[in-house]
Amino acid sequence: MKELPRVTIPLGFSYVACFLTLRCNFKCAYCLNTFIGKTRRRQEMTADEWIAGLSRIATTRWLPITIEGGEPTCHKGFFDIMQRVSPDVPFDLLTNMEFKMKDFLIKVPPERFRNVPGCNSIRVSYHPPQHDLELIALKCYRLKAEGYSVAIAGVLTEENRKYYTSEFKHYLRIMGVEFGTKEELAPNKGTYRHPEAVRGRRLARKVMCRSNDLVIGPSGHLYRCHSDMYAMREPIGHLLDPELRIEWKLRPCSNYGLCHPCDLKLKVNNYFEEGHTGVEIQSGAR
Repeated sequence: MKELPRVTIPLGFSYVACFLTLRCNFKCAYCLNTFIGKTRRRQEMTADEWIAGLSRIATTRWLPITIEGGEPTCHKGFFDIMQRVSPDVPFDLLTNMEFKMKDFLIKVPPERFRNVPGCNSIRVSYHPPQHDLELIALKCYRLKAEGYSVAIAGVLTEENRKYYTSEFKHYLRIMGVEFGTKEELAPNKGTYRHPEAVRGRRLARKVMCRSNDLVIGPSGHLYRCHSDMYAMREPIGHLLDPELRIEWKLRPCSNYGLCHPCDLKLKVNNYFEEGHTGVEIQSGAR
């Protein structure tokens, strides 16, 4: 494939989400990939296309591209992508770790990832009872021993809480594996700056939005926000477009009320400041 001109990510972005696929080998009732109600089956770029598209991205040392999904290792070109994308492009990874450890250790060296202060470069989602705790803890232990930065996080659903016992946490502590939890996100669950915006009903309010998250869907299209990507609304560009320019700017939106929890949940930003959201919303379309 012909080499594409470099494209720079503006400094306003604080996160780059690269969804290789929305497919997953788990079926969690609380999965946010089905929040909008669209199918997980999407057009997916090939490994060669991802390699060409991701290799052109110029980002900062403290802004890695987060490879995620679905479960990114479900993409048949996952290892090829991790090996062949330019080493100048920093990565981190969100995974449920349902891969063969031998393949991962051989094909994805620790140097593939860029460690950012306060953030592990491999973040493992723990989903009981689908996960075997002992196995996932051993895998994390092995990765840490081989020089990877890794931690486990679980979602605080009512069903999951019973698995996060003191014995569970003690076991992980003995293994030297960090563990944290994330709140469950849903229309009536979670902490949001604009809770009315995630109710799943379009409101008669015109707004201006600016995303601090750059969202790249499985087809290689870039989207204004997670909501647009999941709902397959109009993209703002494509990773393989030679004329691609990435802009960090306010854009008019008529889909207020159909926002995705990932865009509006309150979190800590790259500077450890609380109250950050993926999308900034201002009243009144211009």
